[in-house]
Amino acid sequence: MSEAMFDPAKFSFRAVLSGASPRPPIAAFLGWEFIGDEGGVLVLRFPPRPEFENPAGNIHGGILTAMLDECMSGAASLPLPDNAVVPTIDMTVRFIRPARGELRGAGRLIHRGQRICHTAGELHDAGGRLVASATASCMIALPGT
Repeated sequence: MSEAMFDPAKFSFRAVLSGASPRPPIAAFLGWEFIGDEGGVLVLRFPPRPEFENPAGNIHGGILTAMLDECMSGAASLPLPDNAVVPTIDMTVRFIRPARGELRGAGRLIHRGQRICHTAGELHDAGGRLVASATASCMIALPGT
């Protein structure tokens, strides 16, 4: 049996979280699992993968950035209508310490305007230590606009 293919024209972040729709390719690549969304905070789990490691054996900074982007854009998507997308237009990342193993990411919507929203995100290791944080601005692209 083949897995359903992702269709950008039918994208709904809530449908992806519920398992009713296939994940976008980046989500599948990162392998995130939905943990919850409590009080406006989206929480995702990122299992370790050897492909993510840099030569020092730590998770590459670009992968950490992609993980943070998924958490923050996901949090920004939750209050929007289905088929809305929130491409990141600006992002600042702070790497706190080397990251290894399973990570837990949290993203939250800080402010939503008519066309732009602002988000924040954090990644923590299995011991609960902060490994990276970020803030981002996203453009709100609603269906038909």
